[in-house]
Amino acid sequence: MQSKWRCNPWLKRIIVLGSCTAVGAFLYWRFYYDKTYPRPAFTLQTGAVGSLSAAAISPDGALLLTTRRFSRNDCILVWQTVTWEQIGTLNGPSERITCVKFSRKGDLLGCSSKDGTVRLWDARTWEEITTLHHDNPVLGIDFSPDGHTLAAAVAYDNDCQLKVPERVGVDLWDLNNNAKSIRLPLEVEPASGVVFSNDGEYVAIGCIDGTVVIWDVTKEKKRLTLKGHGSEVLSVAFSPDGKMRSWWPSRVACVSPVATAHSLAE
Repeated sequence: MQSKWRCNPWLKRIIVLGSCTAVGAFLYWRFYYDKTYPRPAFTLQTGAVGSLSAAAISPDGALLLTTRRFSRNDCILVWQTVTWEQIGTLNGPSERITCVKFSRKGDLLGCSSKDGTVRLWDARTWEEITTLHHDNPVLGIDFSPDGHTLAAAVAYDNDCQLKVPERVGVDLWDLNNNAKSIRLPLEVEPASGVVFSNDGEYVAIGCIDGTVVIWDVTKEKKRLTLKGHGSEVLSVAFSPDGKMRSWWPSRVACVSPVATAHSLAE
């Protein structure tokens, strides 16, 4: 005689609840998480020692630049984005690279470093054009839309005991003759974020105290100081419609638009 197996009612509820939870978790991952937080298609092994200090993609999307630290200097690795093969290496400065960036036309490549230099290459021939020298470390750079001016965010020297405001700021270089034109002074040290507006009239600088300072380049006049970030501002960018958005390390979401070209001109 066969005895019928009887399941505890509470055990049935636990089994049903567990099954529903598993199905719900799968649906959440499949239709929400996987789209909201996409996974990388693959991981490119750059051979960098420690953290990757800088990277950049060319305007046409054909090239990727990454940095790598050697015993005596940093270098820039050049990758094709079609095959993801390394096609070249550019010798960099003696100290750590802080930023690499293409000009908007893609014909120039700039590299800033903590040794106070900014190196420029012709991105078509990969020949080094010149090296711009600063007294203090350079944390970030950007090219003007027309490619004739370069902005360099200059920080305090690590060995400097006296923090003088005039020692920090953004240097503007005339690339037609590789001469420094003006300095936009800052009251606090910049972080790594510096960017030209799309019309080239303004420069926005992210600072270590959580502020974003906006300068009118044509009039050499400070326009705005945006406050409210919880920590240093590492990156700033103007969207194509002229609105500026900013990111900071403790958040992953983008801040709401905080300034427009119209308000800056007032």
